[in-house]
Amino acid sequence: MRADLYRCLPRLATFNACLFAGIAIATQAQAQLPNPALAPTAPPDNNVFKTLDQVEPRTPINADNTPGNAGAVFVISSPGSYYLTGNVTGVSGKHGIEISSDDVTLDLSGFQLKGVAGSLSGISSAGATNARIINGTIRGWGKSGISAVSSFVVGWDIRYVRAEGNADSGIEIFNGTIAHCHASANSTPTGSGVGIGVNAGGAILFCTASSNNRDGISATIAAVTSCAARSNKRDGIVGANSTLSSCAAHGNERNGFTVSFGSRIDRCVSQFNDRAGIYVGSDASEARNHITGNSVIANNRGIEVDSKNNVITGNTSLDNTPDSGTTDTDYDIVAGNLVGTVVKLNMSSSAVVGNTGGGSGTTDPYANFSN
Repeated sequence: MRADLYRCLPRLATFNACLFAGIAIATQAQAQLPNPALAPTAPPDNNVFKTLDQVEPRTPINADNTPGNAGAVFVISSPGSYYLTGNVTGVSGKHGIEISSDDVTLDLSGFQLKGVAGSLSGISSAGATNARIINGTIRGWGKSGISAVSSFVVGWDIRYVRAEGNADSGIEIFNGTIAHCHASANSTPTGSGVGIGVNAGGAILFCTASSNNRDGISATIAAVTSCAARSNKRDGIVGANSTLSSCAAHGNERNGFTVSFGSRIDRCVSQFNDRAGIYVGSDASEARNHITGNSVIANNRGIEVDSKNNVITGNTSLDNTPDSGTTDTDYDIVAGNLVGTVVKLNMSSSAVVGNTGGGSGTTDPYANFSN
């Protein structure tokens, strides 16, 4: 058997040599074939390249694109998207930017519109609808920072804007939404401006107003949510025909909140204001408000309601002491209202550890609390 194996070995070597030679020939032939991946491609399609207008479809604000007139440094007179490329300085007797066309978006690009003595409003409109203004600062104008208060101006949307040191309102529109904005040191003590205002339908969301010379935030037929007003010379937040929810008012020189005309205020906090934490006036038109679930602490007076036909339930009003005395006035409500039972809290309960203990002294779900 071993001899037979030895006789086969030469034949096997010959077979392997032929096999390897065939593989080498096939590989060489394949290398000589054209490679589709290396074939020349067609010329590029001209439509692949974008024009400058396609790369930046917005229009820069400048003297060529948005020329001014006798009343404004720049005028936006056509629909479209516009943006600042630098700061804008005001001119006496003129607005900064006048929006006269519907359907305009204006990106301030982080720059500021800076007024000068005798200037008018930073941004103004007498009749444009559906304008959107974002991302910048409007400071030191002779009238308002943004003024769009004509009844023809509807559907405005203003976001991420700071309005500071303007002689009238910081941001005031007739109708629309103001969100994530801040207003400080606007108006004058004898003026009529507000820090932030919506006058006839809309929303004010996640805004702050501080150290304005009149009311911090003012809303009519609007929703005010998650806003804060601090150290304003008059009321912190004012609502008429509106809902005020999850807001805070602190250290304002009049009332923390003033509500009227069937408004609802709930889950708000009012502290250290010089008059009432929450106030409803004496006029019959100021009635039919719902005041519920608020925390009113350390104001001159707590919840003061001077008109009939209001609902006051589920509030906590503590340590509100008039300047003229030492007795707390946590609730000061005239007859003719629906008021949840006022329960004096026992603040000397023993420590609570675990799942039992404590107690409010009532099972009334509508009770108001005091100490």
